[in-house]
Amino acid sequence: MMKSIGFLPRLAGIARPDFRNYYETRHAPLADSYFHFAGYVRNHIVDGQEPGFDCISEFWTADPAAIATLLAGEAGERMRADERNFADPPNIRPALAEPAPTSRLVPLGLRTVHLLGGHDNAGLIAAVAASAGAEAVTLDFLTPFDAASRAPCDALLIREGTETAIPSLPSGWTLLASLQVVAEGALPISPQPAV
Repeated sequence: MMKSIGFLPRLAGIARPDFRNYYETRHAPLADSYFHFAGYVRNHIVDGQEPGFDCISEFWTADPAAIATLLAGEAGERMRADERNFADPPNIRPALAEPAPTSRLVPLGLRTVHLLGGHDNAGLIAAVAASAGAEAVTLDFLTPFDAASRAPCDALLIREGTETAIPSLPSGWTLLASLQVVAEGALPISPQPAV
């Protein structure tokens, strides 16, 4: 299974609550009608921060080729046209996500998403695993789909709730931002991509 991430900014002149409402009541149902994602979660920022995007979308698919075919056709055209009603398409930042082997799905609802910058993946995996205990923690390492769409971070650490602390980061890693979000959508039954 493949996982990807999209950092979506709202269209200029649209308030964040209106962006979220349109995404949840119009765009996500439209996407669900075309794409058969194994999981599709929207993490809407709710704490007032302005990191350059308003939602972190997570997509899981068992058949990336089928999704690519749909995106290249009429379904993709309709999705892109609908994005222009609420989002800022030139500034959407997609990335391939590689979940750490220790990742466990974080339930929907209130979450904290830590945006991390760095390069020592093994060190970060060890630090997160040591601090997580029984807590469900998702750690995704991001790779941009192309140079023009660089993601705003190198890794995402997702934890349940709003009062979770970041683990002590190993050398080479920096906390770029901590965001409070509300996650809506559907989690996959089998979240780990094939390696």
